[in-house]
Order: sequence, then structure tokens, then C-alpha cells
Amino acid sequence: MENSSKQIKWTELLSKFGWPKSKPLWDPKEAQKTRKWLKDSYAKGDAAMYHQRPNRIEEQICSVPLPTRLLDLGSHPKTSRNVQLVITSPEDRGNYVTLSHRWGTTQRLELTPTTLRACTEGIDFGSLPRTYQDAVTVSRLLGFRYLWIDALCIIQGDGQDWLEEAAKMAAVYRNSSCTISTHAAKDDNEGFLHFKRSQGQSVSLLVTSSDLSQRGWVFQERILSKRLLHFTSGGLFLEDASGFVNPDGDTPGTEFYDPWKDNKQNLEDSHHDLCGWYRLIERFTTCRLTYETDRLPAVMGLSKHLWQQVDDGYYAWGLWTRSIHRGLLWNNVDRNPKKLVHEPDSANPTAPSWSWGSWTGKVKFPDHLSTCEPECALVGFETGTTDNTVAWPLPVFKQNPPNIELILKRVNLRDIKVSRKYAPAYFMGMEFCHSITDKGIDWVSLDGERDKDVVFAQLTFALVAHHHNVETFSRDDDVIERHTWTHYFLLLSPTEENEFIYRRVGLGASKSDAERAWNRGIVDNSPLINPRARNLFNEADLGTVVLY
Repeated sequence: MENSSKQIKWTELLSKFGWPKSKPLWDPKEAQKTRKWLKDSYAKGDAAMYHQRPNRIEEQICSVPLPTRLLDLGSHPKTSRNVQLVITSPEDRGNYVTLSHRWGTTQRLELTPTTLRACTEGIDFGSLPRTYQDAVTVSRLLGFRYLWIDALCIIQGDGQDWLEEAAKMAAVYRNSSCTISTHAAKDDNEGFLHFKRSQGQSVSLLVTSSDLSQRGWVFQERILSKRLLHFTSGGLFLEDASGFVNPDGDTPGTEFYDPWKDNKQNLEDSHHDLCGWYRLIERFTTCRLTYETDRLPAVMGLSKHLWQQVDDGYYAWGLWTRSIHRGLLWNNVDRNPKKLVHEPDSANPTAPSWSWGSWTGKVKFPDHLSTCEPECALVGFETGTTDNTVAWPLPVFKQNPPNIELILKRVNLRDIKVSRKYAPAYFMGMEFCHSITDKGIDWVSLDGERDKDVVFAQLTFALVAHHHNVETFSRDDDVIERHTWTHYFLLLSPTEENEFIYRRVGLGASKSDAERAWNRGIVDNSPLINPRARNLFNEADLGTVVLY
């Protein structure tokens, strides 16, 4: 007892002089504070979510549609122990909590066709993985009866159920009362409440840069969720439109740049010109996926949410038909990207060659994407489904891979050597790109090849967009107005099956500029002079191309 007393005094002494102290990550007393924060956050309504426009329908807590399946935690949280899988009906309304977590590689309890009946009869609390147990505990302490966990509410191993439920992710997370984010748990067996709280780490490090936040599926979960409870090794942080607070209502740490706030803004603003969508894709493609073929499905919830706001056009394999000229300007800047091979009978098909989802690795779009103007027109596209409709969920290839038909200017070349070179400083995030000599081309980037020269028997340049920049500067006594045009084109290669159908193999750009000068104080409307480079497409033929 004497030794114990000395130890306590020593610990208090360390704490007094600023040494880190520890306490349990989740104090049940904090539940009351968290409930108050949730109530205050509800009162803000959707109009307070970053700078969204007000919703037409006011949010009604406790009266939102429920997911297809939920875990019923019992009507008496203090006496209920087991949980039960329940199947809802379309007219059911209520509130529920969602879980955002890292699955890990160890075996866990899952909902499968085999376990479906047993789960609906009841699941023993002790048989749940530790992370699920902790999520149940938190939900009950906060007064919630229902909890949604993907592994127990989507039938694993059932491709059709997976596709149907994946298409509902936007509604599942948007309608959730709050999302529990388990940053402190490396997998489902570790749990997130038994850690000791350590001080001194920033919210940016504990949340924004955590391993959980770098997961591809979690990307859309966090963006779509209106309220999040971040359980980290540094304690609990609460996030909504107003930013981060701890359960006491204090803002943790100093101000920091939060890219996730930009992500939410980009999603809500994307209905204007859809450029925000492509900025989201840039960030998403830096995240990790266990299965690279989940590249498009992992943003299906985001696309569904945005699709409901877009007035015209369609969502097509990661791109939007309303701004197809911008969507086609993706460039894979990964050092060793891998082609995702199409499997016609797969329940989770990969994307066509014209989609950024057809390759692994990080994707970049031009910095001036929002001011890129179209040089092509979409004639039509086929989804690859039997009824040729744009459907949710993501259509499965029943016949042929989806294709798009464009009318544009094109240049056909034969026996072309594409050479590897160091990328110019302004290039889109790559150390190396390629060049084609004597063609008036600034740079080209092959989608999959990085380390060697490539020779094409036939290559087609297809102009899709241009960017016009004007800068003014002084030279001697003159004012110089310089105009620069950047013309972006796709590199297309004919398919083996049909020489009139093409696959995208890369992206390129050619630049041309011109100047005019006038004396200071004298406005001169004379035509531009001194064109520095000839536009490759000045005399190009206008025609149609089909890509898949």
C-alpha cells in the first residue's frame, strides 16, 4: 500500500510539471456531453453544413429512411446484451449509427448466405469482434437502438446484394445520426475503447493522417457523414460542419488545414461545373484499397449523391457526360500503374480505357481544369448492359464493355516512336513523360508505360479540349499581351477486333502562343502577331471515334 501511495504521488508530480498523463479513451461520463453535442449539431440543419445551399426539405431527426438491414441493440440498453439483425421495410423510419472501421485480414464474424438466418435470430455479444462490441457499447450509451456495420448488414459473398447495397451508401451515411470512426483500431479484433489516452498529438495527425483516413472506402464514408465521432489514441474528437471539438466543446489544438473540409465542399459545389468531382478523384486515388477493382465502387456513394443534384447529363464510369471534355483529361501519375483487366462475368467489373478507373495509381487533372473549353462533342455512349441504360448500381458488363462516341478533330499517324524524357516543371505531377519528335507536341503521357520507348504502328491524336491563357507584361516601352493555347488530346490505338474502335493509351498536349504589342497609353486592337508554334490540329479532319 505504501509503494502504491508513493507511485500515485510521483504520477501527480509528473503531471504537475507537464509530463503526459493517461486516462481511458472512453469515459462513460462523456456520453452525456456527446449527446448534447449531437443535439446541438442536429439543430444546425443541413444549411450549416460547410457552405451548402439550404435543403428544400428540413432535416427531421428520427424520421429518416432506414437501411435494408440493421443491428437491433435492444430497447433497454442497460439490460440488453445480445444484438439481432433486422430487415427493414421501405416505409420504416428511425435513426441509427454507422461504423467506419478497418476490417483487417483476420477472420471475423460476417453476414453470409449461410449465417443470415442465425444473425436474424440473435448474435451473442461475446461472439462479436472487439471493435463491434465497442461500437455497440458507444451506441447504447448514446441512446441509439440501431447500428449499421457493413460486414453484418451486407451479405458477403453475394455479388448481387453487394451491388445493390453499395449503390445505397450515399443514403446510408447521409441519413446516419452519426458515424463512429475507429482510428485507434488497426483491425476489427483490436477494439477502440481500451486504449490509454496519450496527449500531445494534433487532430491533423490523429484523424486526417490516420491509417483509417487513408483507406479508399473510408474516403466517401467521411465525406458523406454529417456528424462523426473520431475515436483516436489521443481521445475522442467530434466533427460536424463547424469543425472539430472535444466532448467539453473545446477546439483541440491550433488551426490547421483540413483537406476533408475541402472534400465536402467540392462534393456539394460539384453540381455547378463538376470540376469539384475531379478534385475529389485526385484525392481519392491517393488512398489505399485492398482490392483495386473496388476503384469505382468505392466512390459510388459519392457519385450517387452528386447525381441527384446534376440537372443534365449522366454519370459514366467515373466521368460525367455533361463535362466529358474535362473528365477525359485525367493523367495517371503513379510510377508503376497497373491495368485493371476486364472480366465480362465479374460482379465487380473494371472500367473502360477512357475512364480513370481502368488503372491503379494516383490520378491528376490539369490545374486549370475549370477553364478548359470543349473541342469535342458526345454523340452517344453505351453502358455495356443488356438494356443499355444508365443504372444504379454500377452496371455489369453483360455484352460488350461500355463505349463512348465522340465527334472531334483527329490526326492519324503511322510508325510513331514515343520516347521517354524528363517531364517539364509544369507537368502534372510526374517525374517522367514522353515525347514525339517533329510533330509540334509539347508532351505526351502513356497511361501504363513509364520506363521505355514505345513504337506504335498506328496512333490517333483526338483533340478533346483547349485552355486559353492571357498574360500582360512590359518590354522596353511596349506593353506585351501574350496568348497561350494548350490543346489537350487523347492518344488512341485501334483495337485488335475492330480498327474503327479505339482504346485510350495516353494523354498529350501541344502548345501555341502569339503576341501583340502597343505603346503605353495607346490601346491597340491589331491582330495577334508572332505565332510561336503551329497548332497541330489546324488542318485536322473532323470525324467520329468510338472508344472503349
